Amino acid sequence: MTGTNSNTSDPRPRKPARWLRNLGVNAARYARQVESTAQSMFAGALPMHNMFTPTPTNPLLGVKMPSAETIVLNPLMRRRSFSVDGTGLPFDRVGWVQMPGLRRFALGYFTSHGRFGTLAMADDTGAVYMTGDLYANLDVREPDLELDVTDSLVTDDDSRFGGTKPAHIATVEGSARALVGDIQGRDGNGRMAWLAGFLKSANRYTIENARAELPARLRTDLEYRDLMAVCFFHLYLAVSVNGGLQGYGAGNIISNFRRFSPLAAIRTSVAQTDTARAHRMRVSGLEEYFADTMRRIGVMGDLSELEADHGREPLYMIESSVSHARFLVWEKRMPYDAMLTSLKLEGAVNRFLLIDKWLDYNAAHSEQPIEDTVTFKQVARIDRRLLRNPSLSALPPTHPVHILDDPECFRVDDYLHFGRGMSLSASLDASQAGVAVDVRHLAGSEWIYRHALANAVNALWLPFRFDTDFRSNLQQGEVSFAFTSASRTLMPDELINMRSGAMTELDEAERSRISAEYNLQIGLIFASLAFGASEQVRCVSLRMDSLGLEEAVYERDNAIKTLMDNAMTQISDLTNLEDFTAHAGQGRFGERGSALFSDPEETSGVGDDEHDGVQTQDMQADTDFDRELRDLLEHDGSTSSDETTMHHAESEDDTVQSLLNVDEEFDRLRNSNPSIKHLLTVTFTRDEFIDYMHANSCADPFAVYDAFGAQYDYDGTEGFRPVEPSFSMDETRFTGDAAYTIPERRDRPLDATVARSLGAHNVRDLSISREELFRGTLELIADTAKNDNLRADRKATYAMNLIEECGDPELRGHATEITTAIIDGTPIPQITSTVERALADARRKSQEMVFSGDEEGAIVNMERVIGELDEMFESDGVVPHYFTSYTDRVVYNRLFAMPDERIALVPDALFQAHLDMGEVLFRYDRGEEAMTHLNTLVRYAPATAGVHIQQAIRLCASEDWNSVRAAALNALRVACDPVDAANAYYYFACASWMKGDTAVAVAAGNLATSLTQNLAPAQRAELERFRNLAMAQGEQIAQTGVQTVGVLMRHDVPVWPQVECAQIIRDAAFTATNEKIFPVAQALNVSWYALQGGNLGPGGMQFLRSLNA
Repeated sequence: MTGTNSNTSDPRPRKPARWLRNLGVNAARYARQVESTAQSMFAGALPMHNMFTPTPTNPLLGVKMPSAETIVLNPLMRRRSFSVDGTGLPFDRVGWVQMPGLRRFALGYFTSHGRFGTLAMADDTGAVYMTGDLYANLDVREPDLELDVTDSLVTDDDSRFGGTKPAHIATVEGSARALVGDIQGRDGNGRMAWLAGFLKSANRYTIENARAELPARLRTDLEYRDLMAVCFFHLYLAVSVNGGLQGYGAGNIISNFRRFSPLAAIRTSVAQTDTARAHRMRVSGLEEYFADTMRRIGVMGDLSELEADHGREPLYMIESSVSHARFLVWEKRMPYDAMLTSLKLEGAVNRFLLIDKWLDYNAAHSEQPIEDTVTFKQVARIDRRLLRNPSLSALPPTHPVHILDDPECFRVDDYLHFGRGMSLSASLDASQAGVAVDVRHLAGSEWIYRHALANAVNALWLPFRFDTDFRSNLQQGEVSFAFTSASRTLMPDELINMRSGAMTELDEAERSRISAEYNLQIGLIFASLAFGASEQVRCVSLRMDSLGLEEAVYERDNAIKTLMDNAMTQISDLTNLEDFTAHAGQGRFGERGSALFSDPEETSGVGDDEHDGVQTQDMQADTDFDRELRDLLEHDGSTSSDETTMHHAESEDDTVQSLLNVDEEFDRLRNSNPSIKHLLTVTFTRDEFIDYMHANSCADPFAVYDAFGAQYDYDGTEGFRPVEPSFSMDETRFTGDAAYTIPERRDRPLDATVARSLGAHNVRDLSISREELFRGTLELIADTAKNDNLRADRKATYAMNLIEECGDPELRGHATEITTAIIDGTPIPQITSTVERALADARRKSQEMVFSGDEEGAIVNMERVIGELDEMFESDGVVPHYFTSYTDRVVYNRLFAMPDERIALVPDALFQAHLDMGEVLFRYDRGEEAMTHLNTLVRYAPATAGVHIQQAIRLCASEDWNSVRAAALNALRVACDPVDAANAYYYFACASWMKGDTAVAVAAGNLATSLTQNLAPAQRAELERFRNLAMAQGEQIAQTGVQTVGVLMRHDVPVWPQVECAQIIRDAAFTATNEKIFPVAQALNVSWYALQGGNLGPGGMQFLRSLNA
């Protein structure tokens, strides 16, 4: 139809017009020509250069700089330049040049006549390499400057992006979303140093915390290549020229701590701050405060005992993996004054880091001030606030805390919630480990509570080091908690006056008050955590202790001064030439002559004078220290110089010995340990404590303790004085009845759930020591005999049951005597074991035979006695067994014990006798007889991995490889320690190799070497030989951990720690802790930690400590 518009009526798409297709072809051809021309022009702009030839370098103003490679610029090269006036760099204009066809770009300086001198190359991954070679292979080089993304944030703080939020900034609900990173540069020693931070949002960058003073156009809204150029020239080269490479503020100080020893790091940081200020670079208020604090401690002077010796400082710094607090640790003993100095230094470092953490929190949550804006006075105010109220910084805040505006707010809810969170975390750990958590243990589990409180305490970041210990009895809702205080010596010498704003020197009374308030606040934190970790805790009894370091230093200094004064007096007399020559002829003869020919009274007088002096007998007498000091003072006041001179002339050797004794006493005084002193005790009740903390601001922590009747003695100048504590940490109300008593001395039935977990119907079924069980049974019988509330027949029945359950043959032999004595009301006879004496006599007789040449008779004698004792312990249907730990006993109960089995514990002496006889017989090449003793050991201790490993070792000598594999597998079945497991895998690998199972041997060897570093070098070499031989034969062997596990599992070899005893130990550790059988619980929990990799951590160590008596 005419007039119809085909464009609208025809549904088929039209083909592109020919002219449009030709246009595209021409455009592509033109683009290829432009690229070819550009590459030609670029190649012509560069000199000929071999990319494999090392680039020569030349020093530029103390910075190792590459020889610049000159580029002739052309219009196709993108570039950007900016001025570096005032930086000290010998360039007018610097910047970057992007060459066509390369992803990297050059950094350098612009010259006249359109040329560019290349100093470094930057790639697109945030790395800069100092080389003038445009074709350098950067993959084989280490970057000299690099960017590292560390975090991300969402912030409303527009000032961090230059004052206003640019339209291109990525936003989330109106807030800027950015990546946070570090800028690092390589120093002259080849180590990376922190220089500044950066933000990245929507491919635009902002530089933060830069040492150089940068205008806004070089600091914010930067494109990537501009950022790299500014970092290279302003943050790297210019800073290096002006006093050496360094970063800005806290980041620079923390970087120094990671690179240097503690004192060197502090001194370097202070020197860099001074250098930056001298070169008019930026210095933050925080680093100014850090430098001022360190100067007042005296770090910039001579610290004698803390100085480096042959380049090695006695102190080194470690960082807690949980709280991130820093600790200064010394490897060998130091004098107390040096210890106090190091602890004060440690406290100052942590105070600085806590302020930095708070400023970082502000920066992440759009709060002010941040380090870029904070002043010296603001830092000083923050330090004072955090010191007077450590609850503000001990845990990361869950919401913004305005320290400068509301300093007295105690964050009690935060600590209650944190303790509760730790309890949930411990419950989750138990469930993930496969522990069968009983319903009744969910709310009142001692295992969960103690782990929660231990982890919570060790997550605190406090400025001063502390030590803690606690006990808990959730059944009664009681907790006791002890902690060490921070003394006034550790407090700062100067703090800001909040009214005048000036730094004020503190006197002893003010430092004592600050120390007291700080320690009281710490106690409130611990109480809050103890309440928060379990709703069942109704009372927390708190005890504050002092290690007595200050007192020890004061007393010791006085004592040492007295001793040294006396020593110097004697040295002065010895070095008096006139007196010395006048009496030099007497010597020992003069001493003898005065004794033989002088007046008896004079002789007696000399003897008395010698008795009154400080002689060897007096110095080594077993008297108390105060008496020694009193004697010293009396001697100094009663002896004249003439008498002393005559005394020395008569006994020169005794004088020298006396001086040596003074030196020995000096060492004894310095090396003795201070005693712990109790300073305060208080009991907080749950509801009253929480209500009081909510109602009061805690401006006066003394008032909190007074409200709960705390017992303490506080002096305004001296601080807290020692007091008699109102409770003991190990009282039954805090621990439960007999919780720390070993099973051998307890008689307590266990319910069915606990019995299934521990494999025991009574606590006594967990006994491991025959000697302790022997004495414990007699003690229980004696206690029962004294019970007037029981009839004699019941006492006798109870005693007989104890003896039968014990299974000990010697006790069973005296059963009639014991029960008869109980029924008759006569004293129970004194019974002692004769096994050890019999073995000792046999050893003595065998030794005499050996000395007389009858070695065979000696062996026969020992074999006879050992055989008789074996028969004795196997009589009347009892099964003899030996256990090295409570873990072994639980594993045996669950894996090996038969129903209603009666066990007789084998004495240590008998077990050792079998071990010794096996060793002797092996030395005499009597392998079969020796194996008999080893087999007996295995029969006695089937749950002890070491016995099976010993058996495997001996079987290797006889090349019985099937038996070696069996022994190694038996060891793996019960191994709860990585060293035992590694040794078992080693012998299994040897046996497998000899049997031709190459893949299994190599896999077992891989696991053995990965479990521990304690394998012997010869063992490691043997396993490596297996591997090399297998590879030389083209065998397919396990190369990775996954492959290793796969090979072992396919051949039914246990993969440690997923062995048969693992789940048993986990369940039993949980149960024993909840049942308050703490000696057993401690052993099981140690084994559990070993199965988890052996990394206890501070929380694990604190937990185990709570299980100690």
